[in-house]
Amino acid sequence: MKNIFRLLIVLFLIYYTQDSKAQNIERLRINNGFRTIKLGTDVHLYPEFIKKNSSNSKYFGFLLEDYHYIFNHKNNRKFDKIGNAKIFRILVKTYQNKIFKIDITLEKNRETSELLKLAFGKPTYNIKNNLTWKTNNNIECLFQEDLKTFDHAYITYTNQELEKLYNKEKADKKKKKAISEF
Repeated sequence: MKNIFRLLIVLFLIYYTQDSKAQNIERLRINNGFRTIKLGTDVHLYPEFIKKNSSNSKYFGFLLEDYHYIFNHKNNRKFDKIGNAKIFRILVKTYQNKIFKIDITLEKNRETSELLKLAFGKPTYNIKNNLTWKTNNNIECLFQEDLKTFDHAYITYTNQELEKLYNKEKADKKKKKAISEF
């Protein structure tokens, strides 16, 4: 009888932990981005986004990747902080005007990773201060702390399906250019 009772407790705990993890990851799927900025939506729905061009590229910083828009959140207090961490910059990448990547640069703060864990549950991957949550429908949230400067952290939301399409188109254009050069 004791063994059956123990087995029931173990089964209950397994079910409870699996169910709570699924619910937390479900939250990431439902959010589908950061606050009101949603992955897969047309960037033109957000008047706060400023398109990158030669006259304003200095505001995008010295980034290795090619981001398309920066979010002007100066007049929107909803985007000032995550917990106690100040948000410095929000950048997005688009494919056919649809947002597929949201990159948030913020002040490094231990509370941020704890808030993400509370919101989305246990990370799918946890490798050297890189926490990753993934949903079944290709939505990913990545949290990284800058180990070089020790003062920045990054949260990146990605729609992996749109990112694949973007990368394929970019590679095709690069190949076409290379072929035309010879």
